[in-house]
Amino acid sequence: MSHRMTKAVLIERHGPPEVLVERTVPLRSMGTHEVQLRVHAAGVNFADLLMRAGLYGTVPPLPYSPGFEVAGRVVRVGSQVSEWQGGDRAAALVRFGGYAHDLIIPAEHLFRQPDSLTATESAAIRLGARSRWRLWISGRAARNSTWHESDRHRGGSA
Repeated sequence: MSHRMTKAVLIERHGPPEVLVERTVPLRSMGTHEVQLRVHAAGVNFADLLMRAGLYGTVPPLPYSPGFEVAGRVVRVGSQVSEWQGGDRAAALVRFGGYAHDLIIPAEHLFRQPDSLTATESAAIRLGARSRWRLWISGRAARNSTWHESDRHRGGSA
């Protein structure tokens, strides 16, 4: 464990929004293919609300930090990371931990943050856009199956 510290919003027990607490936590050591991202914005999604309430299917043991999508600036990079450097604007999808000031994440999880988007905008669209893309693809697959639009009026399903 690194001696570096950061602040994170944690779920220490499940319940209403008041269970969220900010704590100082250790920032884990960075691997050779990882980056440290200073988080400027984190998305808040329905999954985060389910986690807080204890209704999400897979979560780490308590306490943990929710948050699937973040945007910010790269602080430092591991020795094997060549595509990113300190100061780069980036957004990322993470499994958990996005409600933190700093994250250590695999460089492959980063996306270039477009200059046309603020950190808040960039953090807010990643997971939602990904979900909509999957729905669009699955909708196309359903349309290309043997199910026909007219089946909906006869009570059919895909």
